[in-house]
Amino acid sequence: MNVSVLGCGRWGSCIAWYLDKIGHNVLSCGLADAPEFIQLEKTHKNDYLTFTDSI
Repeated sequence: MNVSVLGCGRWGSCIAWYLDKIGHNVLSCGLADAPEFIQLEKTHKNDYLTFTDSI
């Protein structure tokens, strides 16, 4: 299933990570100037988890 997650704060990033982990195609969206989005876009990590390249 294709899933879009709006927001990449604690909850959004956790939901995106989990949905990817169970096999869904995930697109995570955030505000271009949000620090959380910038960090995830550059490093695929935040303080809580690491995204795979597929997100």
